[in-house]
Amino acid sequence: MKNQIPEQKMAVTKQKGFSLVEMITVLGIVSILFAIGLTGLNRWRPNFQLKGDAESFYVNLQRARVHAIKTNRTVTVLVKKKNPASVNFPRGKYTMTDDAGASLADEVMGDGTSLENTTFPTNAAGDYVVEFNSRGFSSNNNPAVVTFGHDKIGDTYTVTIGASGNIKIQK
Repeated sequence: MKNQIPEQKMAVTKQKGFSLVEMITVLGIVSILFAIGLTGLNRWRPNFQLKGDAESFYVNLQRARVHAIKTNRTVTVLVKKKNPASVNFPRGKYTMTDDAGASLADEVMGDGTSLENTTFPTNAAGDYVVEFNSRGFSSNNNPAVVTFGHDKIGDTYTVTIGASGNIKIQK
């Protein structure tokens, strides 16, 4: 009889997980998709910043007009121009107060948003001023227009206050 060596059976085990090549491939694809999405996001954000600032101004004008009618007071809207040298409001700011001194709004415009053009009358300090009287009418005999723009995009939003006090926003 021959010397027989018992055969050892090799245990077959299934390996679980991913290889290094598969992981690097997936990581590369995810990185490319992230880079594409990030550039789209950077173009998208300034537009929404501009739209948000213009709509916020519009809504606050509506609130100021309603407050003037409801309280039978004059409400003053004061828009300070963009001033990069100013520490307090380098991007521009607007405030709304009634003739009793109650503050209705005190907002700083978002990063990059600025006043492109306005037909608001100016006060002695060079700030733009418009008032709503106790009947909700504007102090101007002509429509007052404010155009908001953004440093990074060419879009603008225009807010118009008619002589009758009606307020509109347009892109």
